[in-house]
Amino acid sequence: MPKREFDLDDAIAVLERTPAALRAILEGLPDRWLTATEGPGTWSAHDVVGHLLHGERTDWIPRTRHILAGESGPFDPFDREAQFTESRGATLAELLDRFEAARRASLAALREMELTAEDLARTGTHPVFGTVTLSQLLSTWTVHDFDHIGQIARTMGKVYRTEVGPWKAYLSILGDREPRDETADAR
Repeated sequence: MPKREFDLDDAIAVLERTPAALRAILEGLPDRWLTATEGPGTWSAHDVVGHLLHGERTDWIPRTRHILAGESGPFDPFDREAQFTESRGATLAELLDRFEAARRASLAALREMELTAEDLARTGTHPVFGTVTLSQLLSTWTVHDFDHIGQIARTMGKVYRTEVGPWKAYLSILGDREPRDETADAR
């Protein structure tokens, strides 16, 4: 497969669609679909949207600014489970509205930065991974959206895991996901 370079406009095209995609998939569904998990220690669609919202506030743009400011210390650690406190009591509709507004603000801030190729090559220090480039951070933000859209689809599909009967053999989405590498939690 040929190497593909990071392209900010391509990334923004994905990032700006995520809120609408989530709304189209989730809005108005019965709670059965929104609160389903894959078992202990896994997240529901509601949890995932809360997680994405938390990331908009504390991860992507703050870390981008950290890199552009040339700060020498590591990024602030990211609390990947903050949504369990921050989103408590919020409806999914409220979380979708907040996420959409936060993502719109994040992308406006990103566009205002008018990033150059030199900016994208600048580095920061991740608390676990060490030196990372701005293009790696922004690429991760983009793929992170895909990861969680897939997680939502997989979790919701498992609501009918038994009901599909013998077709389960042909539905890869119903398979169990490989256990997470513990360093993956260090985002």
